[in-house]
Amino acid sequence: MRRCEHPFQRRLKAALRFGIAVVFVFSRLRHQENAMVWYIGDPKISKAIKNLDAELERNSDRAVGILAGSIVETYLTSFLKGATRHRGSMWQDRTHPSGPLGSFAVKIDLLYMFGLISDEAHADLVIVKDIRNKFAHDLETEDFSTRSICDKCDALRLVESYVIGGGSLSEREILNLAGVRTFRIGGKGALEELKTPRLRYVWTARVFSMAFGMHRHSKGVAI
Repeated sequence: MRRCEHPFQRRLKAALRFGIAVVFVFSRLRHQENAMVWYIGDPKISKAIKNLDAELERNSDRAVGILAGSIVETYLTSFLKGATRHRGSMWQDRTHPSGPLGSFAVKIDLLYMFGLISDEAHADLVIVKDIRNKFAHDLETEDFSTRSICDKCDALRLVESYVIGGGSLSEREILNLAGVRTFRIGGKGALEELKTPRLRYVWTARVFSMAFGMHRHSKGVAI
């Protein structure tokens, strides 16, 4: 007798056959009850995310500011590479750090000019880039309570649409992550965490990891 499958199982298997795999990394932090949600498409990025989780636990704001921003740039670069035509060493020649397309700012603007990100995503990416650079290059920027950093975190908007509260993702949300452009991430206490500059910044990085990771092989708008 053929075993009946739940409709959700059939739909999820169908979505996964299109080559879209979503992996969630859940880690319990001492100061945070919320599940840590990231898209892990490249094994090399998992080490950076583990380092970021460790810095969150150690309360190192400078390290969090730099690592989260760099993770976003890595996902953005991978998405941009998948959305453009190139051959031979063309991509590497243009996008290495001193190349014409090597800076975070240029890559953000390119995605916007190609119509691959929304106005709101462009604005948030510019903020992420600015915060990352502040922590990396400005010695007077010590932590997320610095007024300029706090104001920038407060201006981040995508988290208002993509982060939800609750204990876990529902089946509908998992299906969205696997097969549809819209998605939601979140967990217990997530909405409260958005009120904290540092965690609002980290949640923004998670949102971009999902958007760029899910759509790295597509030609459409990421977020």
